[in-house]
Amino acid sequence: MLYLLLYALPIQAQNFTFNRVPLFEENIRGFITAMAQDDHGYMWFTGVNLYRYDGYHLITYRNDPRDSTSIAPSRLESIYIGKNGIIWIGTFGSGLERFDPATGIFTHYPNKPHDPGSLSNNIVTSILEDQDGLLWVGTHGGLNRFDPKTGKFRRYQHNPADPTSLSNDQVRILYQDRQGTLWIGCGSPFGNESPGEAGGLNRLDKNTGLFTRYLHDPRDPNSLLDNKVRAICEDSRGNFWIGTAGDGLHQMNRQTGRFTRFRYDPLQPDKLSAPEKKGDFHHVTFVHEDVTGGIWIGAFPSGLNYFDPKTSKITRYVANKDKPEGLQENSVWYAYTSRDGVLWISTQFYVYRIDPLRPHVTHITTDGRVNAFYEDHRTLWIGTDKGLLRSDLNSSSATSFRHDPQRTSSLSSDVVLSLWKDRKGNLWAGTANGLNRFNPQTETFTRYEHNRADASSISQGGVLSLYEDHLGDFWIGTDSGLDRMDRVQERFTHYRHKPGEGGSLSNNTVKCINEDQSGTLWIGTWSRGGINRLDRRAGRFRRYLEGSNVVNIAQDAQGTLWVATEFGLFRRNDKQDLFTRFTDAGPELSTANIVSILEDSKRNLWLGSVSGIFRLNASRASAQVYGKKYGILPNGLSDMVGHKRPDGALLFGDETGYYVFHPGEIKTNTKAPQVLITDFKIADMPVKPGPDSPLKKPIEETRAIELTIKQNVFSFEFSGIHYSSPEANKHLFILENYEKNWRRAGSEKAAYYSNVPPGNYVFRVKAASSDGLWAENALRVTVLPPWWATWWAYGLYAILFMGGVYGVHRFQKQRVIAIERERTRERELAQAKKIEQAYTELKTTQTQLIQSEKMASLGELTAGIAHEMQNPLNFVNNFAEVSTELVDELKEGPIQKLPDADKQYADEILIDLSRNLAKITNHGQRAASIVNGMLEHTRMGTGERRLTDLNTLCDEYLHLAYHGLLAKDKTFSTKLETDFEADLGLVDVVPQELGRVLLNLYNNAFYAVSEKKQQSAVAYQPIVRVSTRRVEDTIEIQVLDNGIGIPDAVKAKIFQPFFTTKPTGEGTGLGLSLSYDIVTKGHGGSLLVESQAGQGTQFVIQLPQPQVIKKT
Repeated sequence: MLYLLLYALPIQAQNFTFNRVPLFEENIRGFITAMAQDDHGYMWFTGVNLYRYDGYHLITYRNDPRDSTSIAPSRLESIYIGKNGIIWIGTFGSGLERFDPATGIFTHYPNKPHDPGSLSNNIVTSILEDQDGLLWVGTHGGLNRFDPKTGKFRRYQHNPADPTSLSNDQVRILYQDRQGTLWIGCGSPFGNESPGEAGGLNRLDKNTGLFTRYLHDPRDPNSLLDNKVRAICEDSRGNFWIGTAGDGLHQMNRQTGRFTRFRYDPLQPDKLSAPEKKGDFHHVTFVHEDVTGGIWIGAFPSGLNYFDPKTSKITRYVANKDKPEGLQENSVWYAYTSRDGVLWISTQFYVYRIDPLRPHVTHITTDGRVNAFYEDHRTLWIGTDKGLLRSDLNSSSATSFRHDPQRTSSLSSDVVLSLWKDRKGNLWAGTANGLNRFNPQTETFTRYEHNRADASSISQGGVLSLYEDHLGDFWIGTDSGLDRMDRVQERFTHYRHKPGEGGSLSNNTVKCINEDQSGTLWIGTWSRGGINRLDRRAGRFRRYLEGSNVVNIAQDAQGTLWVATEFGLFRRNDKQDLFTRFTDAGPELSTANIVSILEDSKRNLWLGSVSGIFRLNASRASAQVYGKKYGILPNGLSDMVGHKRPDGALLFGDETGYYVFHPGEIKTNTKAPQVLITDFKIADMPVKPGPDSPLKKPIEETRAIELTIKQNVFSFEFSGIHYSSPEANKHLFILENYEKNWRRAGSEKAAYYSNVPPGNYVFRVKAASSDGLWAENALRVTVLPPWWATWWAYGLYAILFMGGVYGVHRFQKQRVIAIERERTRERELAQAKKIEQAYTELKTTQTQLIQSEKMASLGELTAGIAHEMQNPLNFVNNFAEVSTELVDELKEGPIQKLPDADKQYADEILIDLSRNLAKITNHGQRAASIVNGMLEHTRMGTGERRLTDLNTLCDEYLHLAYHGLLAKDKTFSTKLETDFEADLGLVDVVPQELGRVLLNLYNNAFYAVSEKKQQSAVAYQPIVRVSTRRVEDTIEIQVLDNGIGIPDAVKAKIFQPFFTTKPTGEGTGLGLSLSYDIVTKGHGGSLLVESQAGQGTQFVIQLPQPQVIKKT
C-alpha cells in the first residue's frame, strides 16, 4: 500500500485560463506596451505599430514616409482614448500623436526646442484626460497639460530649488483617483535617471500647480520601499495601491501619507507579499482590479500574482511551458479590462485574455487515468489505471491499493474500471482482469477470475460495469458478455451475443448497466451493438439503437431515460417504445460524443463529452458547454466516469485525474456582446464617409443608408465583439423585406446582396457570446427607385392618366353626340352623300391625273430646257474661242505697227479683253457641264440591265479613273488596294450607269487624297481602297480613302443636286446626286457614306441580290 496526499476537494484558490491571442503572435513583432478600448468596442494596442482588434481581425497602422498624416515612425509607448473618441498615443521619440478614427488622420505634437508651448519631451510614457477635459501627458522631460482648444502645452518640471515642484522629470504613470486628484509616479527602473530625486510619488494640486512628494526614507518603514513608482491603482473598496521597483507593493493612506508594505513571509507563502528583488529591472508593472474585485499584480520579470480580497490569499502565476493554458513567460508588462469583463495581460512575447467571470474548474491530479468513483461516509473511492485510491475527505489523506503478483489478496489488476457497493456493504472493484471484493477489516481483496475449466466462472476479460438491481441481482458487464452473479454460490450466469439469434445480447462488450423506475434492466454495449432491454422471465433481449456505441445510461428525476453515445445524446419515448436523437438544445449537443451523464439538484443534466462538459438546463431547451476556457481540456474525459457527491459537487474523471465543482460555482460571463457593423462596400469597393458618399459618418455610427438604384449591389461586414471566447461567438444576419430567414455567418462575418430592388429594408445582425447571451444591431437601408419610378413621377403619371381619362370621356361624349346627330340626318342626307362622294372621287382622280402629267412632263421640260440652253451655250463658247484667236492675231499683227504710245495702250486693252474671254469660256464650259448633267438625269434608267461581273467592273473603272487623272496631272500618285470577294457571282445591273457611279466615287476619292497630300506637312501615303462582299441578300461595294474627309455639318447635303464641297468652278454638284439616283432609283439599292474630317471617307453601295448566280 502506498499513502498519498491529495489536494482538498473544495476550491482553495482561483484558477484561471490564460488564452493567448494567436493573431498577435503571427502578426506583431515586439511586445505590447499599452491597451485601450473605444466606444465601438474595438481594442487598440501599442507596440512597434498601432493595432486595432475586434476579436477576429487585426488591423495595423504603420508609418508611411510618403504620408505626413500617417503615424510617427517611433515605437509606441502609451495610449488613451478620449471622451470624444479621439485616440492619443505616446511615442518613444516622436512626441504625442492624435488619431481621428473617423478620418484616419494622425496629427503630430512633437517637442520644439525653441517653443515653450510645445511638448516638453518626445518620449511620452503616460496620457490621461481629467474631469475638466484637459489632457495630461507624462514624458521623460516632465509633466505636460495640453489644452485641445489652443493646441498649447503647459510644462510642469523638476526644480531643484523648489520642493513643491515635480520630484523627477521621468514620469512613468499618471493616475486620477475618484476625488479627481492627479497622482504622478516618477523614476525608471531601467536607469536613465533625470535630475532630482530617483523618482517618487507626487500629488498635484491643479488649482495651485504645487506638488506634494512621497519618497523612500530608509529610517521610515511606513515610507515607500523604493522611489521608482510604476503602478498606481485605487480599487473598488477605496484601497490605494502603489507598486515600485524591487517588486515593492504598498497600500497608501492618502490622509496620513503613510504606506503599508507587504513584506514576504516564507512561512505564509499564500499571503499577499513577494520576496524583495534587488535587480536593476525588477519592478511592479501594474496593480489592476478586475470586474470581480480581484487584484492582479504584474511584476517584471517575476510573473503575475492574483490577490483574492475575500480570502486574503494570493495565487502566483509563473511561466510553465508544460501548461499551454497557463502563463508562458514572466515579463508581465500591462493590464487592461474591456467592457465585457475580460482581463488583458501583455508580456514580452504574448497577449493573454483572462475571463475572471469564469474561473477554472478545479482539477485534482491522480496517478493515472480515473475510470470510476464511489463515495461512502466521507470516503471517496477512485478507480484508476494505477490502482484503487481511497481518499479520506476529512483528513485529505489517501490510500492506494495496487496489484501485487506475489499476493493473491491484492487487486487482480492495477487497471480498475468499475466500482460498486452492494446492499450488504461489500465494495466491488471491476478490473482489467476480473472482479474483486474488498474486505474492510483486513483491507484485502477476494478475486473472481475467469476459469476456462469452470463454465460458471466469470466471463473472460475486463469488468467494465457493475450494477445491483431492485431484486438484489448483481450484474457484471464484461468484455465477453453480461454476467449475473449468485453471490451465495459464487457462480455466474452468462448472457452472450449469439450470431443469427435476434433475442440474444446485441454485443458482448457491455459498457454500462442501469435500471429504470419500472424495474426494467437496460444494457448498453459497444462495437455498434446499441442498447438492450432484458426480459427477465424469458432471458431474452430487445435491441434498440443498433449501430450506435452506447457509453452511459441514466434516468432523470422525471423518469426520462437518457442514453449517451459516441454520436450524440438519445432520449427514450416510452409511448412509442423507441429512442430518438435529442436535438432540442442545438446541433452542438445533438452530435457530440457523450461519455457520461449526471443530474444536479436543480434537474440540470451535466454531460461529459470530448468537447468538454455540457449543462443541459432543466427545461431541456438549451445547453451550455464548459470547455477549454473553463480549464476543461478536450478529448480527455473518461467513459462513464461521473459522480455526484452528497453535497451536490460533481466529479468527472479524465486522463490525469478528475474535475470537481459545485454546479452553482460555475459562473458565466453575463455581459452581452457589442454588435458592430464594421464595413460597408458597394460593388465590392469600400465606402468612405464624405459629403457625396452614402455614408456621412463612419459605418459604426451610421443608423440609416440611402442608395441609388445603381448602388444596389452591396455588402456588410460585422462583428459581435465579446472577447471572452470570440472564436465561439455566433452571428446571424438578415435583410428584412428582402429575405425571409436569418442566415448564420461563417468565419468571414460578411453579408453580400446583389441587385436589391428599390424599397425600404432593415439589415439586422445578432451575435451571441460563448455563454449564449444575444445582442442585436440594425441599420436601415433605402434603395431609391429610378426617377421614372419615384412618387412624383407616379403623381405625374396619375395626372396624365386622369387627363387622358377626361379627354377620352370628352371625346367619347362628343362622338356619341355626333353619332346621334348623324343618325337623325342620315335619311335626309343619304342622296347628298352619294353625290358628294362621287364628286370627291372625281376630284381626286382629276388631281392624280394632273399630278401624273406634271411629273411625266417634268423630264421633258428638263430635257427641252437643256437642249434650248445647249445651242446658245455652244454659240457663246464657239465665239469666245474665235474672239480669243482674233485677240492673239491682233497681238502678233496690226498692234505691232502702232506707235509705241498707242501700242502700250492697245496691249492693255487686249490683256483685259483676253481675261474677260477666259472668264466667259470658263463659265460657259461650267454651264455646259451642268446642262450635260441635266441631260444625264433625263436619260437615267434607259440602259439595259444584264448580268455583270462586279469585281471586273470595279477594277476596270478604278484603273480608268486613275490613268485619266494621271494624264491631266503627272505629279498625282496614290496607292490602290483592292479586296474583291472571289465567290461574289454575277449581278443584274446596268453596267454603264453603275460605271458612272464608280467613276464619280473614284474621282472624289482621288481628289480627297490629293488635297490632303497638298495640305499635309508630315509624311503621308494616299490610299484608295475598293472592296466587294456579299452580306446575306445584299452585294456591297466599298470605296475607302484616307483623304481630307467630309465635315459632319455638310455630310447630310452631299446627295443634293448642285451641292459640292469643291471650290467654285471645280465641281457641278451633280455627280453624287446622279450617283445616288442611279443606285437607289435605278437599281433599288442604297448609297451610304461614313466620314471623319481629316481621317477619310467610305462610300458603300448596297445592291439587292437575293441569290448567287455563278459565273460560267
